[in-house]
Amino acid sequence: MYHRISDLLEEKLEELLPLTATRAEWPKIDAWCTGVRPIIQDRRPSSMGDFSRAASPTWQHLAVTLGPSYDRQTEIEECRRVNDARAEKSKLKLVALLRTVIQLMRHEEGAGPQPSTADQSPKPLNERVFIVHAHDGDMKNEVARVIRCLGLTEVILEEQPNSGRTILQKFKDHSDVGFAVVLLSGDDKGYPIKHNKRRPRPRLRARQNVIFELGYFIGRLQPSCVFALKESAVIEIPSDLLAFGYSTYEPRGTWRNQLVSELRAAGYSVSSDDLP
Repeated sequence: MYHRISDLLEEKLEELLPLTATRAEWPKIDAWCTGVRPIIQDRRPSSMGDFSRAASPTWQHLAVTLGPSYDRQTEIEECRRVNDARAEKSKLKLVALLRTVIQLMRHEEGAGPQPSTADQSPKPLNERVFIVHAHDGDMKNEVARVIRCLGLTEVILEEQPNSGRTILQKFKDHSDVGFAVVLLSGDDKGYPIKHNKRRPRPRLRARQNVIFELGYFIGRLQPSCVFALKESAVIEIPSDLLAFGYSTYEPRGTWRNQLVSELRAAGYSVSSDDLP
């Protein structure tokens, strides 16, 4: 018998933590979500949107690709790594959300510390959004337009004055932003040197400076404040970034709504109704 709902949620959190977050094991987490969802819906309905998104990862499926250099086993392994990384990211979101709900519930139940006045005043969000890009000007311009229509300010490094600074100094000076959109356009080609079979066909990938800046903003901000947008033709993603996840770019595509969702999850008051 639980005297407080927060105690019940605390026990549910303890059940979630040891569960393995992989695509194959996700049904166990899905069953856990089924048990927790009614509690969140009843006691904290304002958190249901975030809960539902975290509880329903978007899985990657194998592409139908044929050709002399096609290595299906490699594609299967890459698809598995991507989905396992997305499962881990979703579990982390569930854990963070539940901890926040427990803290709020304890305060409402009189079991937690009274928040200070400073805690009650929301910290203003930095409305500057850095756009990391390479050579695809159309992709960059469309993203910049979407950012402006959402009432935010885009920051594009090449449009800022040099003022005698090195590229790295200029990049650092303009990286004081609240959110970053990283455009993974297919501007380079590459392939692994070591390969069991004959040399594979080079695959499209993003430029190395774009990957560097993606990692920089993941560390400077936090993963939830970085949105990676991958051109559909790009099929090589660094394995360390598979846990991060990404959306696929098409002109006026669904990525725009996904960007709005990520901005809202990061605390921005934006709406899909303002999309161009």
